[in-house]
Amino acid sequence: MNLASLTFFLCASNVFAFGLGAFLFFGKVPKDAPALRGLKLAAVAAGVVCLVAVFREARRQSPVVLAVADLVCVASLALFVATIRTHGKSRLTPAYADESPKHLVIHGTYRFVRHPYYSSYLLTYVACVVASRAWETVFALVVMTAFYVHAARTEERKFSSSALSAEYEKYRATTGMFLPRLSSLRFGTR
Repeated sequence: MNLASLTFFLCASNVFAFGLGAFLFFGKVPKDAPALRGLKLAAVAAGVVCLVAVFREARRQSPVVLAVADLVCVASLALFVATIRTHGKSRLTPAYADESPKHLVIHGTYRFVRHPYYSSYLLTYVACVVASRAWETVFALVVMTAFYVHAARTEERKFSSSALSAEYEKYRATTGMFLPRLSSLRFGTR
């Protein structure tokens, strides 16, 4: 397998894993959640666009560029799997569900970022941009970042209006949304 094929395989594996993970690890999707349907449709479309671009363009990239894309893909998948392990057997409420949060997770990957699933997804889009250097992957990254920021802010408003609001505000003040804050990188502080 050449490096371009490996890069495509890694990107495709991540896109597949995220789809499978959404099916297996999140609760039932509410029927009255058009924003969630829009997010899912956008994620599928962006995934296809990115994979087509990586398939088409990766062979034109230098081995160093592809190695960087591969490392970002591996980091993305590692973050995704670690976040699944953080939750154990408990299932999450899907984005845009009307349920009020019942607990706050601040251990595992959540020590570093408030939305590690979204961070892992965005890392894969970044890897696709690096691997393809195609305008459509940049567009997909921008669109999906907007979707994930909107979803994250919606989730955070639910926490802010719940019984967990004081605890959540403390957590939010010390932990980045998608990227770690330097203060959260001190291991063992939580």
